[in-house]
Amino acid sequence: MWTGQWAPGTTGARHRLNGNGNDKCSTYDQRNINNNGGTLSVCDAELEIHHHSFPRVEQLWMQTGDTRDDGLWSYEFGPSGTQFENTPATMTVFVTAAELQSMGLDPDQLSIAYVSSPNHEDWQVIGVDYDWDSQSISAPVWHFSRYALYTGHRLARAFPGGDRSAYAPRLERRPWR
Repeated sequence: MWTGQWAPGTTGARHRLNGNGNDKCSTYDQRNINNNGGTLSVCDAELEIHHHSFPRVEQLWMQTGDTRDDGLWSYEFGPSGTQFENTPATMTVFVTAAELQSMGLDPDQLSIAYVSSPNHEDWQVIGVDYDWDSQSISAPVWHFSRYALYTGHRLARAFPGGDRSAYAPRLERRPWR
């Protein structure tokens, strides 16, 4: 887990705390979303569902992937299989460049990948760029699945220390959709 300082003027920023009992960030958010859109938020990330992109009222949820045994820096959305037909939702992860660099991760090599197989072995990379001004990375979400930070040739680990390159799934680079 990480702690970070945010650039002045950054909005919507959330951060994970070090887990020493002070952890006040939410790792789960659930709410009813309709045609007007809305936002789901957890710790250091948010999912914005745009106006008119979701045709019906649905109870949607978002959670951090920290509870999984693989320790990937990831987020899951549900209910699984939910799709957006006209306009994708926007997932934004707020993380400072300094924090990424302290973990040996290059912000310029950062992307987001999503699970593309039922067994969670296959991932597809979405080509996106790190935003140095807002200290964040955003990606379109056309369907609900598990999404994780991806850098270079590996998925990023949520916890500093240990072998961050231990999880090497099969990856395929894809454009936005």
